[in-house]
Amino acid sequence: MLWCFGVMIVCSLVAAVGFHVVLAQSQVRLDQLEQQVGEEQHRYEQLRYEVSALSSPARIVSRAAELGMVAPTGVATVVPVPTDPGAAGTTPDSTSTTLAESWEKVKSHLV
Repeated sequence: MLWCFGVMIVCSLVAAVGFHVVLAQSQVRLDQLEQQVGEEQHRYEQLRYEVSALSSPARIVSRAAELGMVAPTGVATVVPVPTDPGAAGTTPDSTSTTLAESWEKVKSHLV
């Protein structure tokens, strides 16, 4: 009886030591993962900062100037020309009778 009790105590101690070993290994792995997560979060923040710096309007304008782009001198206005004055739901323009006359009117606005 005493011998069985001793074996049970030794087995319990070995199981407890084994449990602690597994627990310690898991904790080491958890610490490594937490460190990796911290590094990746820092990298993510750096990349977000870089994207915001590269996409700022001032930087885009300066880069466009470096590439030779210039600001427009004026704004062009596009005026729609009806292709079929007699189409349903539209009324023909009384001042222009042909498409060529409409084109002459619009052309001066496009230049």
